[in-house]
This record gives sequence, C-alpha cells and structure tokens, in this order.
Amino acid sequence: VERGQFVERLLALARGAQDYAVVVERVEEIPVVDEALLAAIREAFPEAELRYTVSLFGGDYAWDTSVLDLSSLSCAELASGPLPQLRAILPMLEKIDLLGSGAQERDLDELSALRAAVPEEISIVCRFSLFDQVLDSGMEEIVYEKAGLKSEDLDTVRKALPLLSSCRRFVLDNCGPSYEALAKLRDEFPEKGIVWRVHLKQDSLLTDETVLWTIYIDDDNCKVLNYCTELEYIDLGHCDWFSDISFTAYMPKLKVLIIALTAVEDLSPL
Repeated sequence: VERGQFVERLLALARGAQDYAVVVERVEEIPVVDEALLAAIREAFPEAELRYTVSLFGGDYAWDTSVLDLSSLSCAELASGPLPQLRAILPMLEKIDLLGSGAQERDLDELSALRAAVPEEISIVCRFSLFDQVLDSGMEEIVYEKAGLKSEDLDTVRKALPLLSSCRRFVLDNCGPSYEALAKLRDEFPEKGIVWRVHLKQDSLLTDETVLWTIYIDDDNCKVLNYCTELEYIDLGHCDWFSDISFTAYMPKLKVLIIALTAVEDLSPL
C-alpha cells in the first residue's frame, strides 16, 4: 500500500469516528515499517494515540516495546537494519539487549559502530574485551592497575566508554598515559568518572580522593594537584619550603586548607 493511500484510509477511518482523537490499534494489510510513514500518520492525526506493530530484524514488535532482545543476531545483521530510526519507530525503546541469556562477547570495533548508529538515549546491553579484562555494559566501576598503556591506547578506551552505560567510575591507576591525555579523556566523558593516580615525590593519590595530608610537596610538583578536583580537605602544614597554592583554583569542593607554618603568602587562588 502506498503511503498516500495509507493516509487516505486512515483519514476515512477518522471521518467515521465519533471523536477525531481516534485510537488506531492496528490496520490490517497496511504495513507500518519506517520513520517517514509513522511521521505522516502522526501529522495526519496529531491528537491521536497511535498503536501499531512493526517488523524489525526478523521479529514483530509492539509500539510500546522498551527492550529489544537481538542477542541472536550478528553485528553485521544489526547494521543492516534501521538503527538510526529506532527511537522514531519505537518511541518507548530504552535498551537493545545483545547478551540475552548467554555470555557472548562481541568485537569492540563492531559494537562501537553500532553505538554510533543507535540513538544516544537507547543503551546497548553487551559484553566485550578491553585490554586484559572482559567488560559488561552494566558494570558501575572498572579498575585497571599498571596496565602498561600508552596515551594513544586511550583511543580504544574512547570506543569502549559509550558502551558502558552504567559506569560511573573508570580507574586507570598507574597505567602509563600522561596526565594531560587522561585529563582530556575525563573532559570528554565527564559522566564516566575517569580517575588516575598522580605523584608527589614519595606520596601519591587518585584524582577523585577527597582528603590529602602530605609533606612531600613543593612548588615544582604541586601542579599535579590541578587534576584532583574532588579534594575537600587538605593539610600541608609545616611545609615551610612550600608557597604555591594555585592548584586550589581547580578544587570547587574544597572546604578546609591547612597551610600553617608554610611559606604561602598569596591567597588569591582561594
């Protein structure tokens, strides 16, 4: 049935209804299969509650489907479907499940391509390998220690992070990339809680720690604290060789700063 004929049939139904805000549950022999057709129907019936069934990826799905179990399909099969239009076709869709009841690992590059094609508001439930770990999209915290990475390896991390829909803390502890490269990654994915370790001579801390007490600080190494934006309590007392507190300008949550018996004179960063 051509689109124009389909809309004409629906208009005829509306004319015969007692109320224009008609609920169309299903019109037999008229396929509702793409975004453009649904848009035409919604334009013709702006006040109507539209209900329908669509055929996608070899299955039939109701208009109010919230989860699509596509675990039996390969990434190549999924890529051939209307991924960018999924939210328009199924407006209540929240998840695409690629795990099902199994533990199938998918290729990260293929998953990354799918993630780029699927609307951002739809999460993808999946499992894949990243460096020496198998990751699940439902993991809330992921920790790597001494992974021996280079700054260019963070491009692989960039592919993985959009797939980790539940992740709120991603730790790269002494893993190798530069502080600058890690800070850039954190800026790109602020919701993922990117964390790494910074060093102050014989002392060190993770960038999401909230408390710091140390005597291993001087005006040369204190700049690494610029990355520790979660600090709330800092005790640097009795470090009489130390004078630079410019790092505090990067700490919006700072509540207490002890600098008694130091060489600090300039308090303007506060």
